Amino acid sequence: MNKELMEALDILEKEKEISKETLFEAIENSLMTACKNHFGKADNVHVEINRETCDFLVYAEKEVVPTKDDVEDDCLQIALEDAQEISKKAQVGDMIHVEIKSKEFGRIATQNAKNVILQKIRDCTEAGKIVDGHAPLLSAKDLNAYIAAGVQSDHECSNIEEAMEKLRLGQYIMIREGTAAKNMEALMPLFREPYCSRCMLVTDDKHPGDLLDSGHIDSNIRKAIRLGADPAVAVKMATLVPAQYFGFKQRGAVAPGYRADLVVVSDLESFTVEQVYKNGTLVAEHGKTLKPAPLDIDRVRFSHVMDSFDLDEITLQDLELRESGEQERVICLNRGELLTEEKIIPFQRHPGKAPGVDPEHNIVKLAVFERHHHSGHVGIGFLGNFSLKCGAVASSIAHDSHNLIVAGDNDTDMILAGNTVRKNKGGLAFVADGQVVAELALPVAGLMSTESAESVAAKMQALNDALKAHGVAEDIGIFMTLAFVSLPVIPKLRLNTYGIIDVAQQKVVPAVF
Repeated sequence: MNKELMEALDILEKEKEISKETLFEAIENSLMTACKNHFGKADNVHVEINRETCDFLVYAEKEVVPTKDDVEDDCLQIALEDAQEISKKAQVGDMIHVEIKSKEFGRIATQNAKNVILQKIRDCTEAGKIVDGHAPLLSAKDLNAYIAAGVQSDHECSNIEEAMEKLRLGQYIMIREGTAAKNMEALMPLFREPYCSRCMLVTDDKHPGDLLDSGHIDSNIRKAIRLGADPAVAVKMATLVPAQYFGFKQRGAVAPGYRADLVVVSDLESFTVEQVYKNGTLVAEHGKTLKPAPLDIDRVRFSHVMDSFDLDEITLQDLELRESGEQERVICLNRGELLTEEKIIPFQRHPGKAPGVDPEHNIVKLAVFERHHHSGHVGIGFLGNFSLKCGAVASSIAHDSHNLIVAGDNDTDMILAGNTVRKNKGGLAFVADGQVVAELALPVAGLMSTESAESVAAKMQALNDALKAHGVAEDIGIFMTLAFVSLPVIPKLRLNTYGIIDVAQQKVVPAVF
């Protein structure tokens, strides 16, 4: 039985008030279209889904001909000897159902999905929209194909060679400097002509505390100047180049006819923001907004956003390893980067720790729980170079699907950490010795808070202080690092609800073998 599909259909029928039969027919038509697009025939491909089990059968109806030499079109015809392997009663002239095996159909469906993505890119381009990219370490012919598809920028460059290749091939480069990923220093050669006219400053993810303490793009400008960039060039890369890239007319510069969106700074070294003007009106001064807008959420209209956790309480059974063996595969973090490495080590067994955990070498257990559709999917793996010394941390910020991710050295604390975030309808939690040490609720889609930035930053600081007291270095952004561990588009390994993903091969690989 295809349990996952059955559960998904039940949810759709309930939430969207669409009959299950209508959904079955839509799926059958979609699968049939994928097959027909692949085989180029309109009438001989059929899809049937069992309404009780959700198992599906895909087959092509073919005419039986005497020999293989008589097969003029293998999409429409089949030789008698091959047909009799399917049905011993098959005779020349009969029409016989030839099943399209799941492996072949999976390849067809994958190609169809690729075509859908390419069409979306074409639709955006034709509508005058910008298509931003996300392709770390892509190079040579693969990069050419990626750019030719219409992707115009990249924010994942971690070394100057990668950035230069993408620039030469026509992409814009977004130089990232945030809480977890810090690539600016490696890309400083771009802060001069002719490169700077096609480069922008971005942060990607940045914690509220970091925003309050050091700022946003202004912080990146300050760092660039400190590293030797011409202040005028750094400002241009933060203002005019992004405005031009995204097609914002009359913005990004101080000039006649341009919109009066202005920032007044103290000087070009400390670059302290003194005032902010929007459309010529002073809206902020000395770090304070002058007329803050009240937060007003329609909780009825956005009930699905305010209650986004569809996940049963986590139990010990959910954390059981599905595989066995004498070796384990570890997702190894690199400090200051999002790229990971693969490490194969003997399977670890240490008293008082979850199987697979190695405290001496900073290897913890990792789990990702699907939280949106009540599917019950859980991926289990191991994370290396993660500086958590004891207990467990959990977060519902986990790019890009934002499922619940939990890391720890023992199952008991992992269960409590995960269930604490679940109880809060999203957020962060740190648990040690069976006790919740610190937590931050993020009930808006499991990602945001209705509280002020200052309040969230204070609670985030309490979490960091608790982690520091338990041996985590102060400059390690554990939660920001954890947020990227389940993003299955950044090499080498990631963990999502299906298990460990080898990004280059785009396939699931075992955690234990």
